[in-house]
Amino acid sequence: MSVVTSVSPQAPADDVVEVPETSVADVVKAAEAARAAQREWWRAPAPARAAALGAAAAALRARA
Repeated sequence: MSVVTSVSPQAPADDVVEVPETSVADVVKAAEAARAAQREWWRAPAPARAAALGAAAAALRARA
């Protein structure tokens, strides 16, 4: 399987990440899933969205 390599703009010799190439069908599937998730997010009440963002922030802080 082919991979796409992202390199650091400051140090092009440094690979940042390698990810497998993705088919058009997989990109379409991901876009459809993202659209469905956005609609679900939009329908959620503000307190639920705030709680989700707070939990995400806490998870990021825990990994810092």
